[in-house]
Amino acid sequence: MVLQRKIKPSQPTRRDHMLLQLNRGVQQLLDSFEPPKDGSKRISRLVAGNRLLAVQQFPLPDRFLPKDNVNLVVDLDPVPGAPPKGFFIIEKDNRSTIDAISAALGGHLFNAETAPYDTPKFKGGIWICHHYAGHTWKFNANNPAAGDNIAKFLETFYARIM
Repeated sequence: MVLQRKIKPSQPTRRDHMLLQLNRGVQQLLDSFEPPKDGSKRISRLVAGNRLLAVQQFPLPDRFLPKDNVNLVVDLDPVPGAPPKGFFIIEKDNRSTIDAISAALGGHLFNAETAPYDTPKFKGGIWICHHYAGHTWKFNANNPAAGDNIAKFLETFYARIM
């Protein structure tokens, strides 16, 4: 007789719950913009065991037209205890947009092999080194919307490329 033990799925951690709240905040940010011109939806979702936040159709300011959005991936490894150090923009079909973003930021774009810090390896993405001034981060665990969060982090990126 072979004994089989049922393995219970792991319970979500407090960090998982906070990341879900942060994801909802990013989705609210995305929903505050006009829909993409191609009729697609702006979507934020946690992926890779909550290690990454995938953002589809992140809006770009009008200066980037005819391209009005990009797909990006935020490394959540340090979050919520520390801020992200940047994020990836999906390179496919975005070379001219990435060059324009690089010009707007005065550089700070790297391929995954040459990115600073301990960035994750992400094939097909260009790393954007973006952070708050002085790498500050005041996360409010009791009310993530009240402190620094991923939505505010992405808003500051949008403001920088205006």
